This record gives sequence, C-alpha cells and structure tokens, in this order.
Amino acid sequence: MFENIDGYYAVFIAGLKSRLVYKKDWVMWMLVRFAAALVMVLVFTAIYLGSGTTSIKGFTLPFIYSYFFIENAIWFGISTDILGQMQDDIQGGTVASALIKPISYTGRLLSNGLANTSMSLIAVCLPLLVVGIALSGVAISLQTALVFAGELVIAYGLYSVFSFLIGTTAVYLVEVWAVSSIYWGIVGIMNGVLMPLSFLPVWLQNILTFTPFPAMAYTEVSTLLGTVSSQYIIETMASGAIWLAVLACFAYLWWGRVRKDITSAGG
Repeated sequence: MFENIDGYYAVFIAGLKSRLVYKKDWVMWMLVRFAAALVMVLVFTAIYLGSGTTSIKGFTLPFIYSYFFIENAIWFGISTDILGQMQDDIQGGTVASALIKPISYTGRLLSNGLANTSMSLIAVCLPLLVVGIALSGVAISLQTALVFAGELVIAYGLYSVFSFLIGTTAVYLVEVWAVSSIYWGIVGIMNGVLMPLSFLPVWLQNILTFTPFPAMAYTEVSTLLGTVSSQYIIETMASGAIWLAVLACFAYLWWGRVRKDITSAGG
C-alpha cells in the first residue's frame, strides 16, 4: 500500500479539487451543523429552565452551549465519506476493476476520504469551533491544542475504520444505510454526541471507558473545555489508540475475506 505514495497523493489532491468545485454545498453543510447545534441548545435550555437548576453534573447552561457547538464541529470534522464510496463502488460493480489497479483500493478510499475530511475541517469544523470556544470563554493553551490535535487523529482513525467495516457489508446487503443509521445512532449516545457522557449513570460511564467511543467526540470536547482530568485524557487516548490498532488489524483481515466474495457485479 505504501509503495505508491505519489499515487495516493494524486488521489488526495484530485479529491480536494473536486470538492472545491461545490463551494455552496460546504456553506450549506456549515449552516446544517449550526442548526444541529442550535437544536440541542434549545433542548437543553428547556431542560435547565424547566428544572430550575443552574448546573447539571457540573455543566452550566453556557457550557452546554459551547459543548454542542464544539461537539458538532468535531463530529462533522472527523466524518468521512468512505461508507458512501464503498456502497457505490460495490453496488455499481466498479470495485472489481479497482482491485486490480496499481493503487490499492483501500489506499484510494483513505486518500479520498482524507480529502473530504480536510475540507470538512476547514469549511465547517473551524467556524463551529471558534463559536464554541468563544461561548465558553476558556483560554486554549498550546499544550491543550496539541493534545486536542492528537485526539482528533485517533477519532478520525476510529471513525474511518468503523465506516470501512460497515461499508464492507454492501457486498452482502442491497442497502447499508439502515445498518449505518442504527449503528451511528447508538454510537451517538456512547460518544457524547447527544449529551455529555457525565450525564449518564456512573456504572454506564465506567463501562464506556473500556470502549473506543468516548475517544470519538466526548474526550475532545472535554479537553477543550477543561472538564476532565489529565489522567482521564491519557487513559482515553491510550484506549482509543489500542482500539484503533486492533480494529485496523481486524479490518485488514476481514477485507481479505470479503474481497473474495466480490464479483464484477459488485458482490
């Protein structure tokens, strides 16, 4: 896979150029993510005002505002279109010919997915992050920024591996979006997208520490807002990195098995 770096770089650049053509689409995505953050802000505003409390599990309402803007930035920033590419390639039958090309199919997926993520980070993630950090009033140090960047790399890797594994089911299923929707809906609870994990029962929080999901959004937001300890950050990053390595190995072995079932018709 790594012997053709120039080829993967060319795929990455081509992916960036193709996405730059659709500037209005990125503006729409930014507005959609702003709207998603505002919806959650309104929901939790109603909860706080209805309960008559100023703080829930240590989160004040202004921090909740920051949380959902930053969370939406991160969740969209680490997202990749690997799943969509795989379904189109497998169902369209083009994956069979792609497998015999000099450039690895998985390498092309990752390069193209990275191009999509790069645009997401610049066009959508950055504006949302600026708003979220401004609302929090928290000063971000260089050390925090570097830790946050490392967490993003792990989160992106985990998101990509999970997307790839779900994408492989297109070999056996006509439509994978149902599987994807169910999976990501469940993950949205376990990685803090729908609510801070500190709102969950302690026993469930303890279980989640043994999973890769907190490293896919919650830890990043909490790092920027300073709501978790350094020990928690280190443990979550280590756990996320280990899970990423294990899942990547599994995905490699699983793909070797799945590709045998791929025909010129797609699967």
